Amino acid sequence: MFSSDNLKLHTGIITPPATATLGTRLRLRVAADFANGTIPTPCSTPQYSQTEDYSVTLAANVSAPAAAFTTNGTTTCTGCVQFTDASQNLPTSWLWTFGDGTTSTAQSPNHCYTTAGTYAVTLQATNAAGTNTSAATSIVYNGAVPLTASCTPQTINYFANYGITRFRLNTIDNTSADGSAGYQDFTCTQRTELIVGVNYPMTITTGGVNRHDIWVYLDKNNDGVLTAAELIYQGLNAPSPGATVTLTLPANTVLNQPLRLRVMADAVGNNLGPCSSPVSGQAEDYTVLARPNTLPPIINFSSSYVPGGCVNPVQFTDMSTNLPTSWLWDFGDGSTSTAQNPSHQYTASGNYNVSLSATNANGTASITRLNAVTILIPCLSYCPSNGTGGTGPNGTHSTAPSS
Repeated sequence: MFSSDNLKLHTGIITPPATATLGTRLRLRVAADFANGTIPTPCSTPQYSQTEDYSVTLAANVSAPAAAFTTNGTTTCTGCVQFTDASQNLPTSWLWTFGDGTTSTAQSPNHCYTTAGTYAVTLQATNAAGTNTSAATSIVYNGAVPLTASCTPQTINYFANYGITRFRLNTIDNTSADGSAGYQDFTCTQRTELIVGVNYPMTITTGGVNRHDIWVYLDKNNDGVLTAAELIYQGLNAPSPGATVTLTLPANTVLNQPLRLRVMADAVGNNLGPCSSPVSGQAEDYTVLARPNTLPPIINFSSSYVPGGCVNPVQFTDMSTNLPTSWLWDFGDGSTSTAQNPSHQYTASGNYNVSLSATNANGTASITRLNAVTILIPCLSYCPSNGTGGTGPNGTHSTAPSS
């Protein structure tokens, strides 16, 4: 009726069988022994522990069932769910309603849905004292999963808590076991939608205190084969437990289909590819649906200019999001450029406003930064003062001027 292994305090629930004799004192035997020894049986001789007997008298059940059940998961990607009766008070008949127009009278049926959707499942349990119906449980059948992966890299030699313990990206927030669990496929239950070209914060939390190398791959052409060319993020020698970084789906990502996102973390220096087995860490897979970008660019740029420095030419770098396809720079001195990341040589001293306009299929946006660059021609750079003081013949101090 009850068993428990390798604990100091053993607790649980026992349910006397419906066939047990009523109204008579019955023997209840409790046997215990060393956890690494032979499992005790009702009549075995204990090796290190003991056996105790108690008296139990059973009375007839006069209560209606308390209908309840468990499942092997409330989200399925195959359509099939195992339902297990967990009703109390000894029901003798069962009626399952699966929410798709079908029913079952089995005690613990396995049911397969044929159409993706969300279904409300109830169990009606009956005995001689009455009938009771459970609260509805929602079952989600989502058949939109990535193609089967061509490889599932397994951990070779887990130790020191290497691996991934939490992954966050947009609506995904998944806590998991570290590399001790090896490869884990969360593509059925952990999914999110990302707009191509938009920056999303991504947090990969790793186990232990040692630094990790981290890689993120996306099967962006949706062929089921992850390659080194599909690397979309790399963080080498990253501190544990991790930090938040930025993830951006590339413009050539297949849209509106479930894609496999593979996150890998391992000890520093192992130089993994998407199908290489982690030495000490692990790989985890998630589902991403890439959605088209319908937003105009959000403009941002940086430059190599340093205030007070002699930087000329100046390197400008586009940092705009939402996948611009064309650019127009105005450097403030009458010169322009249509390059994405131009370098510009100023020929006269002055303060210059710099503007960037960027365009994609959804529109154009621009930004102007006033006095973004200050140019001095010629720009003289002096060495820092490094003279040392001394004491003169009359006790005065002098300092050598710098040149």
